[in-house]
Amino acid sequence: MGAALVRGIGRPAAAALAALLLVTALAAPPASAERRAREPARETGKEDSRGARESGRSGSDPLEQRQREREGVEGSRTTDGPLGQRQRESEAMRRDGISPSRRTEIHQQADRAIANGECFNRNGMSAERRQRLDAWQAGGPEGREASRLGRQLGEMRGEEVVRHMEREVASGRVREGAERQIPAATEGGQRMRVWEYPDGTVIRYKPKGDSYRRGPTHSVEVKIDRNVRDGDARDQGIAFKVDGKGRAVPRGPADIRIPDRLTGNEITEYQNRIMDAGHMGTPRGG
Repeated sequence: MGAALVRGIGRPAAAALAALLLVTALAAPPASAERRAREPARETGKEDSRGARESGRSGSDPLEQRQREREGVEGSRTTDGPLGQRQRESEAMRRDGISPSRRTEIHQQADRAIANGECFNRNGMSAERRQRLDAWQAGGPEGREASRLGRQLGEMRGEEVVRHMEREVASGRVREGAERQIPAATEGGQRMRVWEYPDGTVIRYKPKGDSYRRGPTHSVEVKIDRNVRDGDARDQGIAFKVDGKGRAVPRGPADIRIPDRLTGNEITEYQNRIMDAGHMGTPRGG
């Protein structure tokens, strides 16, 4: 048809028409070129979407979504942020049925009992341990270093405790600490270090903690008889422990006086709070 049109018009007009067609063709690329120009963008979009799904930002795969939720919960258990705190409180509530507010009340009750000296079940203590406690609280000379060391060591942990005790040895206040092999919270046992003062104060350091504390733990204790070596008497030779404020606390659960209104798991929570006061360093469960 284009050839017939050219034959039907004069040669000058035909030249003008050819020029017009050429300009139009250059100004408007074929539709296929447009499609080819758009293809990379569509492919890039697919890659972006796929990458987002793989990185967990989007996607609707139920299995992936559940996995991300589980990972989020697990992560919250190891953080100290609000989400981690709520998770720990929820788990504790399911475990022992004690609400966060009630737990706080029990802790405050235990702290008051330590402060006023009413945390001890004196009727359940042996006469020797009760006499040593009474004499210490009355300001007697035996075990006086325990009050000072309780305050000094209260906020320390791990090698800080060891370095502090090395300075105590260098000052001449106490002899070099002895070492004893004892069980550990982790496999392989551990070497516990013990420093004994002439006045009956004992510092005990466990680098691997105990059954409740998976990290360095130390305690400040007062002997029943300052002349009996700790290695001979062991736990039976201890009258009581001292907390991070230099106050006497029971050496074990049997020496704790339980308030009348506490029942069941509340009693355990109360006992744990008081026992934790006498075990410094790594918190319970840490």
